[in-house]
Amino acid sequence: FGSLLVGHLLYQGFEVFAIDRLIHQGESLLGFLSHPKFRFENVDLRQGFLSDDEEADFVVHLAALVGPVCDVDAGESWRTNHEVVGRVKDWVKSRKTTRMIFSSTCSNYGITEGMATESTPLTPTSVYAETKVAAEDVIAYLGDRGIVLRFGTLAGLSPRPRFDTLLNQWAYEGWSAGTIECQQPEAWRPFIHVTDAVEAVIGLITDWPNNAPPCYNVVGFNTTKIDLAKE
Repeated sequence: FGSLLVGHLLYQGFEVFAIDRLIHQGESLLGFLSHPKFRFENVDLRQGFLSDDEEADFVVHLAALVGPVCDVDAGESWRTNHEVVGRVKDWVKSRKTTRMIFSSTCSNYGITEGMATESTPLTPTSVYAETKVAAEDVIAYLGDRGIVLRFGTLAGLSPRPRFDTLLNQWAYEGWSAGTIECQQPEAWRPFIHVTDAVEAVIGLITDWPNNAPPCYNVVGFNTTKIDLAKE
């Protein structure tokens, strides 16, 4: 997601300053290093954020531990997914005009009856979702200078494709092993192509709404897992 977003922003003429601690290495960013409008620093957000003399029009916060890995080390998940967000929020708030786009998840709704809207109560059922709900509360302190995007499950190719999201995982398992495993087949899930997720972020950067709502659901389609498995 992040490396694909960088490429799209550079293509549209934006200056991009990317920061990452590179736990997944940095091959997906190598192609941008010679671009005159791209800058990169290896930063561990658990240790600090940008210095006071830095400036930015927008901060797009994507850093997080995701999914079942959060259950393995809940303490580290809270540090990465919640405490770090508070540090970034404080920096953004001190800039006076900087705006922040925060990547969250539709998992925050938990198990609901019918279609979930942005006003549906949040009932997280995992450590991951709990940390994201808490982080959304932090972003709320920015008022109209902070917007939360609750993404459906990402799918599709990117410079560093993820194969731990459901549709990508099934595509890989179907190709490599010839079979896929569908648990809770009647459960409904929201999905979005990674390119559409990128366009949602860029849409806010290029046309920040007046009197913006605090959050948006960002979803391409909803389907039951069994129907998706059959496809």
